[in-house]
Formats: sequence, structure tokens, C-alpha cells
Amino acid sequence: TFGPDGLAVGARSEETATYQAKVLAKLEGPAGKTAFNGRLLIDLLTHFGSEQATLSIQKTGPGLFEPLPLNGYQHVLMPMMVQA
Repeated sequence: TFGPDGLAVGARSEETATYQAKVLAKLEGPAGKTAFNGRLLIDLLTHFGSEQATLSIQKTGPGLFEPLPLNGYQHVLMPMMVQA
């Protein structure tokens, strides 16, 4: 979930537990909610070699992740469908 107070990151597994954390974020545009595969997200952020990144997303489309400072590397990650 992303909104004016930052980014709320959460993970849920039926086998283990639930995790939630707040991350500092700068939001441009309307607040929203999306879900990405946690393993793929951790993998791409690990390979960035940067402590900051951008995420560009429009409604339910794919997320475009880029490390900061921008170095030409871009990674597209498709969101997951989540049952309520």
C-alpha cells in the first residue's frame, strides 16, 4: 500500500507468519495498493546495489523499478492477483 505517509510493505504466508513494515517513500500521484512476488522483489532490489529505487506503476499494470541514482538499468515486475 502506498500513500501520503509512505509505503507499507507486508508479506503473508499460510505456512509461517505475517510481516508488516513502513518504508520512507516519496509518492507522486494517487495512493494505491498492489502486490508483487516477494522473492522476485527481493532479488531485483538485491541486484540494484543501491539503497534507493524508484517504482513507476499505473493502476494494475506492471511495475517499473529503477535504482537511484539512475544508471540505465530497468526491471519490470508484474503484479500478482491477491484474493481478499
